[in-house]
Amino acid sequence: MVTPFKTYTMKKIIFMATVVFIGITATSQITSASLQASGLTCSMCNLSVKKSLEKLPFIKDIKPNVETATYQITFKENSNVVLDDLQKSVKKAGFSVAKLSFTSNFNNVSIADKNTFQFNGISYYIINANTKVLDGSINFQIIDKNFTAEKDFNKHKLKLNPSFVNVIQL
Repeated sequence: MVTPFKTYTMKKIIFMATVVFIGITATSQITSASLQASGLTCSMCNLSVKKSLEKLPFIKDIKPNVETATYQITFKENSNVVLDDLQKSVKKAGFSVAKLSFTSNFNNVSIADKNTFQFNGISYYIINANTKVLDGSINFQIIDKNFTAEKDFNKHKLKLNPSFVNVIQL
């Protein structure tokens, strides 16, 4: 018997998370993100990641911090933000994403008792939900192997129910 966990590989989770956030953009706008890259050793590495990210059509502005290897990213208004493309751009530059959080605007989206909510018929699971209604500007962190450092992913992995595919935290 194939379990839901075996059915959804990490690549599918990333894809589904991307689909989730594309769905979110239909009813709300992803406005900004904070991306931390790993493996950077110098300012040239930082520049390489920045140039790779700048090629994405939905990015308006990037403010890098060389000391922390983070990038504050602002997205173009009403653009189709594909978070998976951020990860791919960092990887294309030769590095990986250690952490990705993003901010999105919501208009009274209710979270069910089990910390789930739906957009366009797809369920999403939020760990550490401290509110039952998403309203206004909300910051999320993606909990996925390709968007989180392995140590942090393993810490959260035990909390995750294999039947939940699209996992984010407030």
